[in-house]
Amino acid sequence: MAQLRFFVMHCNLAAADGHPYTECLGWRRLCRERGIDLDVFVSVLADAQVLAATGAHPLFGVTAETYARFMSLEEAESPAPPELAPLQNFMLASFDTARGCRDAWAGAAQKPDVVIFPWANAGRLNGVGEWLAELEPAERPRLVFNILRPEPSWRIDGQRREVSGDFSWFQFACRRLRSLARPGGLVFTAVEARLSQLVSRAAGVDCRPAPLHKFYPAESELAALRPTARPAGVSIGALGPSHTHEKGWDRLPEVIGRVCAAWPEAAFFVQVENRAHGEGLSAALRAIGAPARVTIQPGALPTEDYFRRLLVSDLILQPYDSPIYALMPSGIFADAVVCGTPVVAPAGTWISDRLDEGWGAGVAFDEPSAERIAEATLTAIDRLGALRARAAGQGEAWRRAHSLEAYVDHIMARLDFGEA
Repeated sequence: MAQLRFFVMHCNLAAADGHPYTECLGWRRLCRERGIDLDVFVSVLADAQVLAATGAHPLFGVTAETYARFMSLEEAESPAPPELAPLQNFMLASFDTARGCRDAWAGAAQKPDVVIFPWANAGRLNGVGEWLAELEPAERPRLVFNILRPEPSWRIDGQRREVSGDFSWFQFACRRLRSLARPGGLVFTAVEARLSQLVSRAAGVDCRPAPLHKFYPAESELAALRPTARPAGVSIGALGPSHTHEKGWDRLPEVIGRVCAAWPEAAFFVQVENRAHGEGLSAALRAIGAPARVTIQPGALPTEDYFRRLLVSDLILQPYDSPIYALMPSGIFADAVVCGTPVVAPAGTWISDRLDEGWGAGVAFDEPSAERIAEATLTAIDRLGALRARAAGQGEAWRRAHSLEAYVDHIMARLDFGEA
């Protein structure tokens, strides 16, 4: 067989931090080890470090030219009305994706065997359909789409039994792809089994559960980062600089206050989105007057520092409060398993399902309130010795089950290539 060539489309990757960045490093390492030619395409906003480390091509991004296709510059600079914003985002993502794929294809001296979208959504799917329609059927490459999370318009009930909302755009995009893709050349995956079933039934495609496509440092690299001695007291990390409602970061001040009031030796390390959010967290902690030792980190951490923080933490706090995590994996939980660090996380989620299966260790809270999250954290502190023992030594088995290598084996088998 001739040497395989992949196009990996990381359309939103711009900065050298977070899961998309480390995943790109993983794609580069895996393809080098397996002798696969690789081109990675990222955002036009990607910084110099991203481009140097990944060898990526800056390509995707909604620009003034993109907006001009749909509206005046004056309208583009104003927020879209709430009733129009979802449609506007869908159309902009579709146009950007079609243009990006067209440019990547035209600039490639050697066309790819497989084009992979690791973080796909309805707009991206529709854009690929638009691009495929411009190619002769015999020219169309095999396509892989990973659906990482539900669409914003989908609503999951608290019992994880029903999903409602508007499926029409997703269905429309998948219908186009089914009609235009080459026979046997269309693969859909989702890490969460319920999400794969939902996508299959709603969109009429064969979406199957797949391993989490995650990059981890080698065991030897983690060993070099692991602290030789732990600090006194209990160190609790809240990692991931996000202030979206689903992450539950707005509850952290009260959670920290309750935990430190009951366990003064506890120390917290909290990532926040930026300096302004850090100042807001400091002000909220002062306002509740709780004795607390908190280190605040504005912005993302470099990869080594991020894993070093996971390794030095006694617990990782995940105060998530959205049903969306019932259908979406957590990269931070995966990293905690590899590092042997227990977690405090919400019940009824992909995370708690993995805990129930024996992966990692931790305590789950059944209600996303500050009181319940603090109670679960204090319970975890009381059981810390047992939790550490349970979490230790699972890294190698987890890598085999949930890694980029396992994901690529899955898609290669689905495309009848065998193992790459």
